[in-house]
Amino acid sequence: MTYTTPAITLIRQAAPKMPVIFVAVSDPIGTGFVQSLAHPGGNATGFINFEATMGSKWLELVRDIAPSLKRVAMLFNPATANAGATGGIYLPSMQTGAQALDLELIVAPLNDPADIDRVYAALAQSPDGGASVMPSVFTARHRQRIVAQAANHRIPTVYPLPHFVEAGGLLSYGIDYVDQFKRAASYADRILKGANPADLPVEQPVKFELTINRKTAASLGLTIPLPLQVAADRLIE
Repeated sequence: MTYTTPAITLIRQAAPKMPVIFVAVSDPIGTGFVQSLAHPGGNATGFINFEATMGSKWLELVRDIAPSLKRVAMLFNPATANAGATGGIYLPSMQTGAQALDLELIVAPLNDPADIDRVYAALAQSPDGGASVMPSVFTARHRQRIVAQAANHRIPTVYPLPHFVEAGGLLSYGIDYVDQFKRAASYADRILKGANPADLPVEQPVKFELTINRKTAASLGLTIPLPLQVAADRLIE
């Protein structure tokens, strides 16, 4: 069983015939891990962590908590398989969401840690800017820096996972990883009992979590709307 796209890539290179169950992979078709979600067709199957349509949901949430926003930067790592040089699977959804919300979408690639500082400094040059951070190993590794720059420049930012919010970020919306690992265990049991990974469909996420940091909202001068407070799975004080 593997966790994240880089991990499954390495395992498949080292042991190409070994059955693999993956967790936290956004685009298993685009990366060549499976032929289709319904019929993986090889020796790998597993669980997608984010749907491509999540982009518009992230924009809705950051606009809900910061209604004055007029533009939002999409922060992503071009080296990440699910993003690519142009934003990958999330970009169309982000574009659709931005148009519906009358937001200017700024596509902001992060090639190295210094780009994090540059993007937030640029956003701070004009009022009413926000940010949405795409899921990747790069953004997870540099979450402290991202959260710090968002705080320094007072930029409302929505994140894909709660560990950003635990580090001081404003709010996150993403999958329940505990649920995914439990479901992955059931697939492991079936494969060990003789099931073929090629016949086990890749499953999409079914449980999502909304996490909001009250302290960060207050520091940004934001009032958390009551519907968001009610919908939140966790409110960090």
